Amino acid sequence: MELTVNLPAREWYVDSAVNNASYWPLDYPPLSGYQSWLCGVALRAAEPAAVALVSSHGYESSSSKTLMRWTVIVADLLIYIPACLVAVAVFYPRPDTPAAGTTTTTTGSGSGASPSSSPTKAPGGSAAGPSTSAGAPAFASAPSFSHSPSFSHSPSFSSASPSSAGAAAARRGRLLALFALLFNPALLLVDHGHFQYNGISLGLTLAAVAAIATGRRLLGSALYVAALNHKHMALFFAPAFFAHLLGWALHDPAHRGAPAKLLAIAKLGVTVILTFALCWAPWLHSREAVLQVLVRIFPVRRGLYEDYVANWWCASSALIKWKSRFPAPLLLRAAAAATLAAAAPAMAHQIAGRRGSAPEEGAGAGASGGGPSRWGLVRCLVNSGFAFYMFSYQVHEKSILMPLLPLTLAAGREPTAAAWLPLLGCFSMFPLLVRDGVGLPYVAVAAVYGAVMAGAALQQARQLQAERRAAPRPGALTRALDAVTGLLLDLWPLLAAAGVVAAAALHAARLLLPAPPHLPWLYDRAFITFSFFGFAAAFCYSQLAQWLEEPGRPGAAVAARQRGARRLKGE
Repeated sequence: MELTVNLPAREWYVDSAVNNASYWPLDYPPLSGYQSWLCGVALRAAEPAAVALVSSHGYESSSSKTLMRWTVIVADLLIYIPACLVAVAVFYPRPDTPAAGTTTTTTGSGSGASPSSSPTKAPGGSAAGPSTSAGAPAFASAPSFSHSPSFSHSPSFSSASPSSAGAAAARRGRLLALFALLFNPALLLVDHGHFQYNGISLGLTLAAVAAIATGRRLLGSALYVAALNHKHMALFFAPAFFAHLLGWALHDPAHRGAPAKLLAIAKLGVTVILTFALCWAPWLHSREAVLQVLVRIFPVRRGLYEDYVANWWCASSALIKWKSRFPAPLLLRAAAAATLAAAAPAMAHQIAGRRGSAPEEGAGAGASGGGPSRWGLVRCLVNSGFAFYMFSYQVHEKSILMPLLPLTLAAGREPTAAAWLPLLGCFSMFPLLVRDGVGLPYVAVAAVYGAVMAGAALQQARQLQAERRAAPRPGALTRALDAVTGLLLDLWPLLAAAGVVAAAALHAARLLLPAPPHLPWLYDRAFITFSFFGFAAAFCYSQLAQWLEEPGRPGAAVAARQRGARRLKGE
């Protein structure tokens, strides 16, 4: 804020006596600089000394801290929270809306019934998303939760008809997704404890996903570019957006013939270029100015990683001393290759146009019959985010927020994963959070999130598992995955209790037993190694689940839900 309100935009990224790496330089993309300028102007109006050039270094007062905290809260109120509401409205439309249908059962302990496999675009090019009133698309309206039941007291199969049980699952899934997005403990601790503005970039990403899901792909492309130009961590999602939009351009029935396909790709490309040009306008006067910005926001000189991150490079460094054995340029190339290889399967799924779920009865007359589905995009975002987190170069602890965003959006379909992975994300960041003095908030927000999500997620997962067992899917690998996830779900209370006990034991050991003098990093490495194996397991499952989703058949999910309900009712 100090730099942006006191220097012209062209000097924000130029090293000088008052602007260098020795004291909090601007090392985020231009949109983050504009946001810092707005916040700095507001702060200067209230407390000028807080943003005075150079003399504000080290300045701290209770009023300035309060004002800065409020800038994060206001950003969430203006961008992140509305984006969450819109995304939930788009991906979990109310069953009584005209365009709302049902989604086919998918893989995993939490996969399966979710309201509506909404269309993405009509063959004629018009958006055909779910609507809440005539001509009003869901992207433009917030969801209504006023009649939703509480998480853990939805009607059970034993006392409800198949239709009411399905409606209860839909409402519970909607609430799970909204709660997971709004109260993701990792995001709350990073933005409001570590003090960041990740909610802006994540909110813009959610808005982009919602726009694409309702057929507004040019708007979605522009919103994603805005997210990328606010926090370059959004690059984690670039393979997913690229693959999904390319798959749509190649396979949508409206694009008949090569000219139509090329035109669709060209429109997307022009939108991306124009949005970038708008964000980077002050630095486009010379190649040197652009390079100066890039050098600041991509600090490859910092090395493969800095602190303890629960990814492959850091977790395996106990066995292979990557930094000392290999030169930095080679590690940079290796990290890039590993990241692209890890993201490639999910990208191929989207480019091939495979649909995780097809339009179903009640989904609307303009449903697209080809190209990747909106839930396929969400799964691809999870996998792309994990690929970058696990294998890319210079990953920060907070980067786990990227795969957690689409994963929490999918809480209605993957409830157990959305319950435990945000907690594991907090756990992986504990060494960072405790240095920031937010150990007590860490315990509080994690406990609240776990207490609210655990029972509801388990109930939702069991219902989805019952539907899957009532309508088993073909394929040996698919059935094997269903069997394994079913077994894990049966053991879930025991596994969850064991995980909580292990995490509590590690925290207690760190607090009560000092690390040996020759192993000062012992506990930090234990935290990230424990987390790494959890993330790796989730990544492998997510990759398999994306590819094993079968195209939906009209009425398949309804029939599966009714069979599952009747079966459980009979028990």
